[in-house]
Amino acid sequence: MRAVLSKVTGGPETLVVEDIPSPEAKPGHAVISVKAVGVNFPDVLMIED
Repeated sequence: MRAVLSKVTGGPETLVVEDIPSPEAKPGHAVISVKAVGVNFPDVLMIED
């Protein structure tokens, strides 16, 4: 699965898209497929520290 990762402090230009292993559900848990997400301005401020 593809994931957007924040590996270093900085603005949105520091975010990277990588393929990571798909999670597996543990007993009593579920994995939910997400088709789209949004990134808001406060989300960007959290990685700029």
